[in-house]
Formats: sequence, C-alpha cells, structure tokens
Amino acid sequence: MMTFRLVISNQLVMILRPLFWELGLNTLKIGLIPSVQDRFDTKFFNLVNNDIEILTDIFLSTREPIQEVTEYELNKCILSFKNGKAPDVDKFTIEHLKYGGQTVVNILTKLINLIFKTVAVPNNLKIGIGCPLFKNGGKPKEDPNSYRRITITSAIGKTIEKLHLSRNKSSIKNQQSSIYCGAPTVADDVTLIANDPYELQTMINIQMDHANKFRYSISEQKSCVLKIGDKSEHSWYMNDQKLNTPINATHLGIKRDINSKFGVKEVVPDRIQTARKTVYALMGAGLYGLNGINPKVSVHMIKCFVIPRLLYGLDII
Repeated sequence: MMTFRLVISNQLVMILRPLFWELGLNTLKIGLIPSVQDRFDTKFFNLVNNDIEILTDIFLSTREPIQEVTEYELNKCILSFKNGKAPDVDKFTIEHLKYGGQTVVNILTKLINLIFKTVAVPNNLKIGIGCPLFKNGGKPKEDPNSYRRITITSAIGKTIEKLHLSRNKSSIKNQQSSIYCGAPTVADDVTLIANDPYELQTMINIQMDHANKFRYSISEQKSCVLKIGDKSEHSWYMNDQKLNTPINATHLGIKRDINSKFGVKEVVPDRIQTARKTVYALMGAGLYGLNGINPKVSVHMIKCFVIPRLLYGLDII
C-alpha cells in the first residue's frame, strides 16, 4: 500500500484583525497589522470587518461607567496570573502587584475604578515591548524567520483587561455574530496522510482554501512531501509552487525517512543521543557519581529531564 505523507510547517503571517477592547475615547488595541495577499478571501474579510464595526459602534454608543472593582476581586485577579514573566516597559512584573501588600492593592483599586468611571485608559498602559523570541530547533540565528514575534504588555494593563472582560463578556457574546474575528491559534505543524497522490493534492487545496479564508500564509519553502513505499514520479503544488520531496523530514521533533519500512529508523538513535546530551548538560548541576549531588536527587532529575526525552516519540514505532 502506498502512503504519501505531507509534512507542513506553518509560518503564521497574519489571520485577521483581533477583537479589541474599547474603553472610551482612548482605545486599547491588541493585535497585528493584517497581511494582504491577492489570493485571500475578500468577501469573508468584508463580513468580518462589518462585524467588527458593529461591535465598535456598540461600545462607542454605550459609554456608561463600568461596575466598580472591589479590593478582594482585584487581589483574586492578580493572583490568577503566572509568575516569572518578563517585565514591561515600566519594569513592572506581576510579582510587584502580588507582593506589594495591601497598599498597592488599595492604590490600584482606586486607579482601576477611576479608569472605569471615566471610560479612558492612560496612554502608558497601551505601550508594549516588541521582543523577538528564538525558536531553537537548530534554526539559524541570523535568519529573521527563526524568531517568534511577541509583545510584552503592561502588567497593570493586563489586570485591567481581565477585570473589564469579566464585566462585558456576556454583552460581547450577545452582539457578536457567528463569524469568528479573533486571533485563532494555528498549529506550527500539520500532517496530511493519503494513499493516493491526487487525494493528497485535494487535501492540500482544502488546507490552502482555509488559509486564504482566514488570511494566514503557509510557507511553501518549509513544506514537503515524504513518499513512503512508492517510487513513482508525482508532483504536488501549493499556491502554484512545487513542493519538495526530500528523503527525510522532521515533524514534531521526530525524524521520518522514506528508506526504512516504517519511516522511523532514525528515531531510536536520535532519542538515545538526545538523552545522552541531556545527561551531559546536567553534569554541571552535580549529576555525576563521586562528590555529586544526593543520589535521590539525581534519580529525580533523571526521571524529570532524561527519561521523558529518551522515550519521546517511541510510541509511534
């Protein structure tokens, strides 16, 4: 039986303008500039834009003060955030709010209630730090595509957003149509499997129709087809560009090839090598025999860091 495996690495360029919170004359917009390409679905885009305009008009026309926040509610909201995040442009982190004591909670409660009363957000709470985050995985550091673009927003601003959403979630749901106009998360890796080359091309076309509808791009250069158990010549196309047909490709950290019977002959050697490197990396923390850390701690570190990397992906072979 012939099996054609398509491994797609999605490069998310843009989907649609995310829904934003409107808090009066001063707006807090969280999102990206939409990407525009000729193949994108213009009709669907206009429907979504119309939906956004309706929601915007609703918020602009109902500038009523928002229900005040209590100190208990604010403290509960602050504690719901995770620690260890990068500081914002004012060098604030969520830990400053958590461990600032009752004085910080009192002041912040008054500030948030003033914002809700005047329906206006200070400009300094709308500023974020653009930060490129390296993706690792053996990618070249000099290539801009090897970095994930993130924005570090204000810790106080995120607290206000969460409290504001808790008061407007029901009204947004009542007014928003069934057309999704947020920022959906697209998986970094998608695999399509077929026994027939024409079926695989059909699945690729369906994938591209969905991408064009929601206005994000899939990288043709990072996509490929693995032909397992078949030597015939056939070509597949994505956006009129021919896809590569290499001997092997990595999907979700597992290297697959077309030369072995099941396409996974390199999985076990790779897992052993990865586990060995992990042990070497932990030696700096004292993971060695003589004069090392406590044996119980060593066993615990091996169970937490080495064994999971050793066994990852072995269930597919």
